[in-house]
Amino acid sequence: MIVNMFSAVIIAFAFFTILPMPKLEWTGKRMNFVPMMMPLVGLANGLLAFLLYTLLSPAEVTPFLKSVLMTLYFIVFTGGLHLDGLLDTADAYFSRQDKGRKLEIMKDSCLGAFAAITLAFVLLLKTALLFELFSRGVSFGVFIIFIPVISRLLQAFMLYSFPSAKTDGLTKIFGILKKKNTIFIYMMFAIVCVFLYFLSGASALIIPLVACIYLMIFYYSSKRQFGGITGDLLGAFLEISELLMLFSLLFI
Repeated sequence: MIVNMFSAVIIAFAFFTILPMPKLEWTGKRMNFVPMMMPLVGLANGLLAFLLYTLLSPAEVTPFLKSVLMTLYFIVFTGGLHLDGLLDTADAYFSRQDKGRKLEIMKDSCLGAFAAITLAFVLLLKTALLFELFSRGVSFGVFIIFIPVISRLLQAFMLYSFPSAKTDGLTKIFGILKKKNTIFIYMMFAIVCVFLYFLSGASALIIPLVACIYLMIFYYSSKRQFGGITGDLLGAFLEISELLMLFSLLFI
């Protein structure tokens, strides 16, 4: 089991980031552990984001340039994987078609009008939020470590708990996931909340609270619109939830 878990870490980083990793076979036992390793990907993402923040904060450049570089970093680290999922979801969601047709639209690799609008909306808003934080002189670097962790913890929870929209989608990739693994996700989420509390008091808990509220909204929306979740929907959730958590930093 230890070997499969270690292999799952390598597979998770190889699939969800641009970091060079050894190529391993995607066996069923290994893939079953991958969702549990996704928060580690988030932690690496957050630590590198914190490093970039630390380097940019004292730099004699405008807050706008700092915010643009931070925004680009988040895209580069994942290779645009989750952003691609968001754009596919936007085209499908705003098409106002039935569930089957929406899933077909989601498979189409072409960029539609709604995807282009969503891309502009998300990038502009994320840059604006980071610009606001840099301009206010807010020391948000430590919090930015936890945002990618929380988003991926909730992604893992979705994989273990939400219905899949397609029988040949997530279930085929990760296998039949064990519900007991949600206990591990609960524990990790609680640990993150404790860290946030000791860092900045109860006000810091607004970050995971906002993400959880969005998770509930996303559950009902994805079930009604698509019949469950897909890989693209997971990417869409991550992008929007991280955007909302960045927004919540303005209130800490």
